Amino acid sequence: MILKKGMFVFVMILLAVSIIGCSSEVSTKPQQTQQTSTPTSTPISTSTPESIISVTAKKLISDYDSNEIAADEKYKGKIITVTGEIDSVSKDILKQPFISLNYGCKAYFDKKYEKQLINLSKGDIVTVQCKCDGRFIFVTLKDCILISTTLKTTPTSTPKPTPTPIPTSKLPDVIVYVEGDQGIKFQGSIMIIQGTKSVSKSVQGTIPAKYEFDDVTMISVSFQKMSGGNKVLKVRIYNPQTGEDLVSDSTDVSYGLVVLTTQT
Repeated sequence: MILKKGMFVFVMILLAVSIIGCSSEVSTKPQQTQQTSTPTSTPISTSTPESIISVTAKKLISDYDSNEIAADEKYKGKIITVTGEIDSVSKDILKQPFISLNYGCKAYFDKKYEKQLINLSKGDIVTVQCKCDGRFIFVTLKDCILISTTLKTTPTSTPKPTPTPIPTSKLPDVIVYVEGDQGIKFQGSIMIIQGTKSVSKSVQGTIPAKYEFDDVTMISVSFQKMSGGNKVLKVRIYNPQTGEDLVSDSTDVSYGLVVLTTQT
């Protein structure tokens, strides 16, 4: 009995020592803190798209002429709308269509927009929206789309009034013109046939002169210079109804003679 009690006490002591040792070991271990890494979120941009700049071709080129660095800062790489007058519509060596605007600006279009440019011509006013690519000789605009077009207007010409024709009844049938060097004296005779009747008359005068006759079916004239020298005497029988000469002739010999006969 005494032996059993002693064994029990011995076992309890060993158990107590074991418990104390475990507690000590646990307390002497460094405390490990579990850290949980939280992923960093990508910040969302709160900036708003830049406003599209609207400018005329004249202003755009003026800005580049004034300060190219400042103009690149303002326009290059940005979407802008440009309004200007067309100088020409063409294609480059790669068959890419483009519009040359006044003052030195070229707007390039995708080939799918080529049909929109068919009816454009020099002098039209257009507005295009493009990406500015800066200046190299010309200010270059790429990826353009056509926003609006104002076709040039051709001035309406005022029609000239139609001259009132002179009634043919007021015109003579024939006119005999005596022309040439002014001041030459001449003499001659004129014979006309009016139906079944013939009329003759003698004339004389100084160049220029003319004689009018109505109801003429046939006429015969002769005119002679009354002086020497090589001055010209010209005679023509003119039809005012048609505006054409029926017959004509001239002479520049001394005391030269011109004889004409024609039917009307």
